Amino acid sequence: MIQGALRLFLMIVLVGCVLLPHALVAGDAESVAPSLEELLLNGAVKGKVKRLWGGNDVKFVIRIEDGSKQGLKVIFRPEHLVDEWKHRKEISAYRLARLSGIDNVPVTVSRALPQKFFKNAGEKTLARLVFREGMLEGAVQVFVNGAHDPLGEEGYAWARDHLAALSEPAQPITMDLGEARQFSRLLVFDFLQSNPDRFSGGNLLQTDDGSYWFIDNADAYFGCTRPKRRVQQLSHFDRTQVAALRQLTKSGLEGELRALLGPKQVGRIWKRLQVVLQRVDGLIAEHGEDNVLF
Repeated sequence: MIQGALRLFLMIVLVGCVLLPHALVAGDAESVAPSLEELLLNGAVKGKVKRLWGGNDVKFVIRIEDGSKQGLKVIFRPEHLVDEWKHRKEISAYRLARLSGIDNVPVTVSRALPQKFFKNAGEKTLARLVFREGMLEGAVQVFVNGAHDPLGEEGYAWARDHLAALSEPAQPITMDLGEARQFSRLLVFDFLQSNPDRFSGGNLLQTDDGSYWFIDNADAYFGCTRPKRRVQQLSHFDRTQVAALRQLTKSGLEGELRALLGPKQVGRIWKRLQVVLQRVDGLIAEHGEDNVLF
């Protein structure tokens, strides 16, 4: 009996010697390594700032020191003279996605960069931007590497087909569940931020692992009815997203978004959130939870 107890003790010690160093390494890494948000907020800019061409707005590509040879690639959307809200909308989109329980929007933070970084941008470009005391405020967003536009010029047809597959109450979902879940998330997310400009091309990216990324959210909050019509047709909702929306409070929403969007827009988001939950609850009452949430 003593020998058996001794063997058990030695086994415990041996397992502890194997596992403990790994646990310490993981703990040390978590305590030392900055979060991605912190890196975007405080990381040193590496190399030259380059203009990102394409689209109507001025955007730049920046590299941030992250310990790698090339640095972390990010997009910087600066404050514009014509529309001072666009960079704030990008930041609020990221925060709203997190509040909604989804991670399809790349990490985005607010940051001001020195004017000297943009000295080679050209007079016409600089004339469109807002510099304050030698600094340019904007949204810094992680660049989605290896992503492509899966829609091209067929975005609206693609959206109609996907919506049709998720519009039949209590009917089994025939499309890939991972894609269906992300598409359902997207429709709810775009309705919450009243974003009509999703399927025009370039605003939805996909990586090789099947993940969709909801980018270019700066043209939201215009009160378009199209996103609402889509949600009113949608009959299958992502369970995780709905649970997060149920837990969200108006004060929590205001705490995250009021400084970016103002109280009126936050109030409208809250009202749209209630519309989503009313739609979900009505479908559940009629068809059962398992036929609505997936």
